[in-house]
Amino acid sequence: MKEPVRAVVGGVSVGIANVIPGVSGGTMMAITGIFDRTMTAISDVFKKKNDHRGKDILFLVEVLIGAAIGIVGFSRLLEWMFEVIPMPTVFLFVGLVACSVPVFRKQQMKDVGLQPLGIIIGVLIIAAMTVAKCVWFPEKPELLNEAGEVVKETWPLPDFNFVNCLILMAAGAVSGFAMLLPGISGSLVLMILGMYEYVWFQYVNNISELLKNFSGDTIVKFIPMGFMALGILIGIVVSAKLTKWALKKNATFTLNLLIGLVAASAVSILAINTMKYTADVWMIVGSVVAFAVGGGTVLLLGKFSKE
Repeated sequence: MKEPVRAVVGGVSVGIANVIPGVSGGTMMAITGIFDRTMTAISDVFKKKNDHRGKDILFLVEVLIGAAIGIVGFSRLLEWMFEVIPMPTVFLFVGLVACSVPVFRKQQMKDVGLQPLGIIIGVLIIAAMTVAKCVWFPEKPELLNEAGEVVKETWPLPDFNFVNCLILMAAGAVSGFAMLLPGISGSLVLMILGMYEYVWFQYVNNISELLKNFSGDTIVKFIPMGFMALGILIGIVVSAKLTKWALKKNATFTLNLLIGLVAASAVSILAINTMKYTADVWMIVGSVVAFAVGGGTVLLLGKFSKE
C-alpha cells in the first residue's frame, strides 16, 4: 500500500474510532501500519534540523484529512447503525479491537517478548476507566411519549462564549492525547470526564447544519471548534513525545502496556454498550456475523498494510 493511501486510510480509521467510546484511534493506526510513521513525523516536524520536514508535514496532513473524513463522514452513519442494529454494531467494533491484538503484536512487537507486569497494568488502566464510566455516567433510560414511542433527544448548538472555547480546547487536548495511544479511546476518556455528548452531539454533529446555512454568524459559531482543534494538536504532540520517550526508555514495558490496553478495550466496549440492549435470536446471529466482519477487516488491513 502506497504511503499517501495508507495515510488517508489510517486517518479515516482513526476518525471513526474516535467517535466510538472504547475504540482506540492508536490501535487503528497500528493496524493500518502508520503508528511508527506518525509518531516519528510528529516528533521530527518540530525539530530545528529536519531535512524531511516537508514530507513529514505532507504525511500528517494526509492523516488529518482522513481523520476529518472519518469523523464528519461516518458519525451520522454510526449514529444510524446504533439506532437500527445496535448490538451487531457493538460486536463489529469488538471484533476490530479483539483481532487487533495479534496484529499489533506481530507488527509492533517482533523483537519484544511478553512481560506480564506491563500487560496487567494496561488491563487495570482500562478496567478503572470502564468502571468510572459505568458508575459516574450510567446509561440514561429512553424517553417515551404518550404513545410509548421513543423520543429522540435533540442537541442544540450552545451559544458562543469564551468558556465554551476553553472547555472544547481542554476536551480536544484530552482526546488528542488519547488518540495516538493504542488501547485508549479518546471518546471513552471524554465520556468519563462528562464531555462526550457536549463535544460530539452539540458541536460535531451540528457542523453539517451550520454549513447548510452558512453566514457571518456561522463563522463565529465555528470559532470554538478552532479552539478544540488547537487542543487536539497540543494533545497529539505531547502524546507523541511521551510515547517516543517511553519506547526509548523501556520498549519492552511500554509495548506490553499498550497491548494490555488494547486487549482490555474489547471487554470495555462490551461492558459499556451491551448491557442496554435486549438480545433476540436474530440480534445474536447478526452480532456473530458482525464480530467476524470486524475481525476479518482487521486481519486484511494488517496484511495489506505491509505491502
